Amino acid sequence: MRRYLNGGGWCVTESDEYSDGGNSCWGRSGGSLGSSKGYGPTRGPPIPLTSPMGTWNQVDVIYCDGGSFSGNLEDAVPTPQNRWPDGSTSGANKTLWYRGRRNLDAVIDDLKTKGLAKASLAVLGGCSAGGLAALTQCNHFASRAGVPSKCVGDAGFFIDAKSIYEFPSPAWYTAASKTVSLVRRQYSNVVHFMNSSLDEACLAHKDTNTFPAACFFPQNILKHGATPMFLRNSMYNYGEWEMTSKIWQQGASVTPDWGSNNGCGKLANGSCASNYGCCGVKWYI
Repeated sequence: MRRYLNGGGWCVTESDEYSDGGNSCWGRSGGSLGSSKGYGPTRGPPIPLTSPMGTWNQVDVIYCDGGSFSGNLEDAVPTPQNRWPDGSTSGANKTLWYRGRRNLDAVIDDLKTKGLAKASLAVLGGCSAGGLAALTQCNHFASRAGVPSKCVGDAGFFIDAKSIYEFPSPAWYTAASKTVSLVRRQYSNVVHFMNSSLDEACLAHKDTNTFPAACFFPQNILKHGATPMFLRNSMYNYGEWEMTSKIWQQGASVTPDWGSNNGCGKLANGSCASNYGCCGVKWYI
């Protein structure tokens, strides 16, 4: 059986806050990335029979929790449209639920009654935010499904690396550093306010008190995983560049020019790894 987790980014703040960029959970809750109300009974075409998995049972899992299927908060959260830096709020209130992990578990349990329990092999795959979920939830999926499993993350290996720009740490963040990369800030927000359920083996080896989102990064899970995981990532991932660009964070339109090397030499010579300014990108606003 093949299960595919759809992507769609993350809601990295509960309310609309300009400081973090991206979409808020409040904003996403009215669309297809935050609610299943508009979904039809079926989704997507089947895999061609000529594919190696063409004769497998296939399940396409819709993504609408904004946290890569990790949220596990018991109670609903009353959420204002806007929450300002001084603590004041404005706009309409919505009641939001953060239960992506429970959605995932419900799908697994339902499929077990429909043949998954008898499968000789189950493959959990996904793309982007869904690819991240396929990796971060891989061991949990294998355990709950109770059958031999493998996982494939397609463009889901978002790395924990220094950004071109650093950002103020969230107020609740207990790490000694006063600044963090944009991806650390955003992922830590998700894990914090969604009460994310993450890989248990990773959590046992990581200090999540000072780095809450450690186990939201696949690089920290692969070394502890008991389930085979496979990666499919492009060498130059525009999504990764978005996550490290202050220009994107400010909401401007960004187009990378991969052909320029800015006088730093070819990317293959290692200059990019030692100097982010030499990563062959020009920003056009």
